[in-house]
Parts: sequence; C-alpha cells; structure tokens
Amino acid sequence: MNQLIRKITQLLTILFGLFELSCYAATHSVFTAYSQHGQVVTSSSLVWETYTGSDKQLEYAVHGAKILDETENSSPVFVCRIQIDGVYTVGQTRRTDSTVLCTSSLYYEVHQKRNFDILINRGNGAKLTWKPYKKFIGVAPYGAVSAGNGNSDTNYVARHINERQRLDKNDYDIGSYDPNIKFGRIVVASGGKEIEYDKGEILIETEPARYELRQIKLDKFRTKISRNKTTLGFSILSNDAAQLNSVETVITYSYVKFVYWGSHDGMSRGLPTVIYDNPHRPSEINWGIEKTETIFETKTVNTILQPGTALNVTLKGNYTLTEAPYYASLIAYYADNADPLQRRINTILVKREMLDVKIEFSPIYWTHNNTLVPTTTTTTTTTTTTTTTTEPTTTSTREPHPLDQTPMDEITENDINVVSREVIESQHQQSNNNHNRNLASPTSSSTSLFVVNNSKFLSVIIFNVVFNTILLIYLI
Repeated sequence: MNQLIRKITQLLTILFGLFELSCYAATHSVFTAYSQHGQVVTSSSLVWETYTGSDKQLEYAVHGAKILDETENSSPVFVCRIQIDGVYTVGQTRRTDSTVLCTSSLYYEVHQKRNFDILINRGNGAKLTWKPYKKFIGVAPYGAVSAGNGNSDTNYVARHINERQRLDKNDYDIGSYDPNIKFGRIVVASGGKEIEYDKGEILIETEPARYELRQIKLDKFRTKISRNKTTLGFSILSNDAAQLNSVETVITYSYVKFVYWGSHDGMSRGLPTVIYDNPHRPSEINWGIEKTETIFETKTVNTILQPGTALNVTLKGNYTLTEAPYYASLIAYYADNADPLQRRINTILVKREMLDVKIEFSPIYWTHNNTLVPTTTTTTTTTTTTTTTTEPTTTSTREPHPLDQTPMDEITENDINVVSREVIESQHQQSNNNHNRNLASPTSSSTSLFVVNNSKFLSVIIFNVVFNTILLIYLI
C-alpha cells in the first residue's frame, strides 16, 4: 500500500512538472531591417513567444487589427506566425469556440494551426507604427519587423484593409510583405484564400536614440546598506624649524567606484542615459551596463606647530555598498525627433563608493621624547575635490591671565582741597539725584552708574581748578 502511494506521488510530481514546463513560452529573437541590402539586426524589445493562452502573455502582445461585433465593441487581433514547409509566414489570430488558431497562407494555400508564435512587445518598450507602402519600392523599409530568424530572404509583418468587413468583421487582414515577389507584394489570407496587394501597411519598429531617467524614488524599506571602515592614508605633520611655523601635508587615496542602475524589459542596453538623481549635477551612463571607474582624491592638511613638535594625521572612510530598489520615469527619445515616450519602471540600483571621509588627529607631542605638549593647536583641513573646512578648535591647560593691569585715574589731595563747598554740595545733590534715579530704574547696572558718576565728578573738578586759576590770575 505504501509503495502504491509512493508511486502515485511520484507520478503526480512528474505530471505537475510537465504542466509547469508547458506554461512557459519559448522565446525567439525578432529581427528588423537595417539596410537596403537585406541586412537585419536584433530587436531589443520585440520577441516571438510560443502561444500559451495566458492573459499575462497577451498583455504585451502586438495588436494588428480588431474585430467589430454587432454591439460596436471590439476585441483585438494579434500578430502571429506559423511555419509552413520550413518557412515562417505572418498571420493573424482567430478564435473558434474555445480554441485560438493562427491563420496564414503560403503558395496560394491557407493554413490554420494551433501551435504558433505570437509577437510580444516586452514592457511596451518598442515604438511601433504601421507605415504606408506602395508598389515598386522593392526593398523593406528601415525598421521593418521580420518574420524569419535572420535570413536575408525573409518576409515582413504587413497588413491590408479588409475588403470583406461585413463577412469577417475585422478591419484589417494581417499577412506578409515579400520584397522578392513582383517588386514587392503584400500577401494576406482572407475569406479562405490567399490575396495579393500592391499597397498596404508595414509594421515598423523605431529604436530610441537615448534615455532619461527622472523622478527617481528609492524604496527605503527594502534598501540594504553595508559599510566597511577603511584607513585611506597616514601622514605626520612635524615642525623641525627653530621658530613657530606652519606645516602642511598631502594625503592621496584611491578607490573603485561601481554603479549599476539595473535593466528593464524592452529597454535597449548600451544607450546613452542621463540620470537625474541630483538635479544640479546629473550623471551619464550607458543603460543596462555596469560602470566601474577608479577615483583618485587628494586631501590637504595644514596646521601651525611650535618648534620641535609634531602630530599624526590619519584619513579614514566608509566603503559603502548600497542595494536599493527604485521606481522612476523613463523617457525615450528617438532619432526622428518624434514625440518621446515616457513610462514608469521598477528595477534596482547597486552602488559601491567611498563615503564619510574624515581626518583624525593625534595629540601634539615633542619629537625628541614623544611626550605630549600642553599647548593650544589650530588645525584646518581642505580637499581638492570638495572643499571642507573644519572650525579651529583651541585647547589650553593653563588658566587665563590678563596681559596688563587696567589703568586707573588718581585724584590728589590738593585737587580735593581746591574744590569749593558749593561744588561739593552741588556734586552731593547730583549724586543724590542719580541715586534716586537708580532706585526708580532697577534694570540699570551699578557698575555703569559708578563709571558715569566718576566721569562727571572729574569733569566738575577740572572745571573748578581751571576757573579758580583764572580768577586768581585776574585778582593778582
């Protein structure tokens, strides 16, 4: 019984695995016309995928026509291809009951198959247009979407207005443009037979010339940051002169800066891209390609030292790895000066750079015995790339002392004797008035009042001395 259950479990596992494999679509490259000589290039946005019937796959499937029903509602008709006698031919999807078929024609025979490839515009990254075509051109126009696998004798995706709209109810018939038939013909399957036309429309893909990335918003909750503390350099500032002197040193360091802004479905790798992460200084990259460069930076350190002293200087920083998912607006610009296309994308930013670079100083010491110097130091640091100045810091181990005594004016006894009683009484009355004024104004300072009263008192003394001297000379 246990063996039977085990075998059934293994069988179900195998069946489930086969079912999962069937849900994945095989992908094939799409080629577009590059020159008049039949050369083709690979598209960055378009692919042929094996049809699986999932709604997610049809989200980016290329519409070639639409079916109009009696209520004037429409359902899309997708561009598909099938292989007939080893040749890929373009057709259109048709739904019959619960089955979707791809209808195409070759050699005047119409074929319908359940297994086919459908044209997918990944992320809607390709700019697709239907370009009008007339006979006698004989070559595929630049950007025409090929149905083959890169062969020079391939045919291209085309369509023609359906002349049987009342019967088929679709506005266009999708088929192939073959430049090798009668100077170029468009062949479609319509009404159960193959029809040739000498005019119609050809599907053209226009590649962007450059990108811009704007409105960048990092997902802070999912951002991962790793820091590695690194010693970038070391030097010694020493004053070997016999007097106070300014000394200077230079520390040069380098590191590898790495930037990768991710990639996205439907975007061409390698295109010039301007990143507006900093509005004042945008950066330039090639989209989808990792950018690695070696950065050299220099820091200059200077200070004033006493004779016979020195200090150690160490430069440190954090080598930081940042992994940040982000949302942004991608704007694609085209060489034909057409209107740019803008869409929102979601990818990841990876950065490795040196951050938090700072200078550390040791205490000042005597060079002859390496003992610390209790003195005042002032240090200023600058860099050649980004100027950074630290405010001067002062450290002292001594108590402050005045440079000189404050000068004071002296009044001799003779000067006091020459002051008359009236003057003394007048001064006394003025002092009383000032005292009363001080009592009325409690916010005034006693120190300032003392200085004001003394200055007035000296002025009165000087005036009386001069007056008495003049009076004495006059009497004599």
